[in-house]
Amino acid sequence: MSKFKIITFLLLILLISCKNDSEEKTVSKPETEESAEDKNEEINFSTIENQTLENWKKYYQTMDSAFNLAEFEFVSTSDLESMKGSVHAKYEEEFDTIYNNFLIYSPSKEKYLDIDSYYWQIKEEEGKDEILYAADQEINVIDLQDSTIHRIAFRGPSFTVEDAYWKDENQVVLLEGTYESSPNINVIDLEKEKIYSYSYPDTLNKRSLYTDKRIKEKIE
Repeated sequence: MSKFKIITFLLLILLISCKNDSEEKTVSKPETEESAEDKNEEINFSTIENQTLENWKKYYQTMDSAFNLAEFEFVSTSDLESMKGSVHAKYEEEFDTIYNNFLIYSPSKEKYLDIDSYYWQIKEEEGKDEILYAADQEINVIDLQDSTIHRIAFRGPSFTVEDAYWKDENQVVLLEGTYESSPNINVIDLEKEKIYSYSYPDTLNKRSLYTDKRIKEKIE
């Protein structure tokens, strides 16, 4: 083979190699299902019409007049790890009827959310009823059709689910306060088994007593 042909052959190989490298670099990876969901979960909570959300907003505005639901920022998507709950359902004899007014029903009334019965109880102290809180809080969904109790969230002393509502038959929204006075919102999709988390960018000057207020209003 002549020297000219050898050089031409080597240049051809080099050209093909460069082209393949270029194509590999320009081909993007397909978007994963989770990343697509992340982009679609930018919710402006200030546009949502829900009385529970409205009550929660108005309470926080008494702590900080600048509090705005539109400022909640999407943080992350995580997997829902549900398990058997340890509370009593309303169809069980052990269920304390004091919690009847605190059950949060789905639109169809076939399920309800219980954010209270694990967390607090009423005890008589010095001749009057007092709310006694546990250190932890268990959030449960009770299905009245198949008589199941599923724990969908658990909070320690630094976090409290202050209120909640159903977005639709398969999604619940948890409105949460924290020890650091920086509220959070978690949307739990029971069907997709996903949790979408949102946080408020600022820390408020006061500790929230929303749970006390909510409980006392329903008991009295």
